[in-house]
Amino acid sequence: RYGDIVKFVCTNCAETDYNYCPECGRWYIDSAFNDQNGTCVSCAPEVILSYHSGNPNGLKFHGNSEYSFINGYIGGELEITGLDDRAAADILEACGGYDFCHFEHDCSVDGAEIIFQPRTIEEWETARPAVNSMYDILTEYDCTSEGGNGFHVHISRTAFGSTNEEQADAIAKFMRLFSDDNFFNCCVIAGCSSADASDWARNCNEYTKEEQKRIAERHGGNRYIAVNVTNRNTVEVRLGRSTMDFDRFYGWLHFIVAMVRRSETITAKEADNFNEWMYKAPTDVMEYVRSAGVYFTEPLRPIPTDRYNEIIKLLSRNLLYIEETVTGQCGNRYDILKRIVNISDNEARVLGLL
Repeated sequence: RYGDIVKFVCTNCAETDYNYCPECGRWYIDSAFNDQNGTCVSCAPEVILSYHSGNPNGLKFHGNSEYSFINGYIGGELEITGLDDRAAADILEACGGYDFCHFEHDCSVDGAEIIFQPRTIEEWETARPAVNSMYDILTEYDCTSEGGNGFHVHISRTAFGSTNEEQADAIAKFMRLFSDDNFFNCCVIAGCSSADASDWARNCNEYTKEEQKRIAERHGGNRYIAVNVTNRNTVEVRLGRSTMDFDRFYGWLHFIVAMVRRSETITAKEADNFNEWMYKAPTDVMEYVRSAGVYFTEPLRPIPTDRYNEIIKLLSRNLLYIEETVTGQCGNRYDILKRIVNISDNEARVLGLL
């Protein structure tokens, strides 16, 4: 039995490849079996474990980080109100057992938190059906994301560089995304207010730029800021708000992954500007950010001298025609400029024409 899927096998295969539950009399795949209690997860007396108990089957890393987009793994903790042992058991059975996640009680949640096994972003894409099943079960049991719940995401430090110094440099820039005015944009994207985040995911600007790099390098600082760098192997983004929306779940993951990747190439000066962060971000990330109500403009890029001279010559040569066309209300000046000079939005903005 695997979720709603039931198949029949011979006795030899059952004894070789499956686990027998003495409570319900069914045979289960390994991932839906609780090795500690010797029963299937549905018959386990307590599926939701005590705080920091850890996964009963240990850590399972999904995918090969060496070939991943960010050379690292992503884990997470999704806090859900109303989540009980029955719902947790159904999720384990339907989504792949402890290879998918486990559950722990947290005093800050009137329910429990779902702690996912670490995966590469590519493996998170493969896990979409399992995550969708998880949300179907949570909805069936009337669970919610309300009550100040969070969605904390952990990223391998290896995603920021191969050495401790490289990692500290990139992590410090990543922290700038959650500092000063950038922080308020990220709050909107995460679905929470800065006041809500003041206790458990504060603005990273309580550390200077120099201090941010130092605590990233030494695994120090306060863990209750938006980017917690106290862990030895991971960086935790604490700002995320829990969600019962499948698309918001994946949107937040992709936003974080894209910004981790940007931290490798963006300069320390550029990292202070949200527009610079979004420059060259994947289209789906840009759409997710806009859907959250955060808008940005492409950063201005200098116009090469040769191209600048070319634009000036074309404008001078066609100035009379442009003015006559606009005066005659035959079109918008910028549309005409694009047609005649083939000018880009960036070039128009640099020249003060847009």
